Amino acid sequence: GPLGVPKQPIVFENARRLNALVILVEHRYYGDSIPFPKPSNSRLSTKQYQWLTIEQVIEDTTAVVAHVRKQYNVPHRVPAMVIGGSYGGMLASYHRVVKPDIFAAAIASSAPNNYVIGTPDWAQTSERYHKHLAYSFQYHSGSHRCGSTIRQGFDQMLELARTAEGRQELANLFSVCKPDEVLETYADGFSFYMQQYDGIVAGAAQVGKLDDRTSHFSRLLGGMWLYILHTGNCWLGKV
Repeated sequence: GPLGVPKQPIVFENARRLNALVILVEHRYYGDSIPFPKPSNSRLSTKQYQWLTIEQVIEDTTAVVAHVRKQYNVPHRVPAMVIGGSYGGMLASYHRVVKPDIFAAAIASSAPNNYVIGTPDWAQTSERYHKHLAYSFQYHSGSHRCGSTIRQGFDQMLELARTAEGRQELANLFSVCKPDEVLETYADGFSFYMQQYDGIVAGAAQVGKLDDRTSHFSRLLGGMWLYILHTGNCWLGKV
């Protein structure tokens, strides 16, 4: 998947136990693995995304496995397994289905395999996911106000993303490293908004016991700062 080095010790604990080699294959378009020179401003045209497909990702992994087998003289009787979580888990499943002769097994942790645009279950699956997310915030965060706080905080964030002045305020509040690049346009602001929802909401849900006079946005921001303080001095915002 595109999320970087796996943090789960179970992967490496079992690798040591089985004398296995762990390979992290960088997902195309995330990092330096793109099939053309990377533009200086990191902005790609719609046409340039034509090679960002599941099929291409599977072929990338297949090519890397073949290269590693050759480089380290690994015989084919030694099985290759794909491991992933969430979207990475979906990828693991797809690798096993599409290339069963290459990948002997797949471990797909929390893989929403039905969560695919265009399928009959798409709308229903999407709605269930967000309902369960809201339920978790409401009943397991330590505050009955958590769900509404997050919802209203994101509404305020999206409103700020609509104007240059608002995006500057977002940059200041979130200590964005390169605001001129990360929050240049409304599209950038919307992308920033989605990053918070998709990746950092769980941290925001753990912030409680704030003064009732604190704004919804400030409460949400508190959760983001927990993440920022644990990962660096400023928010990078883009890969």
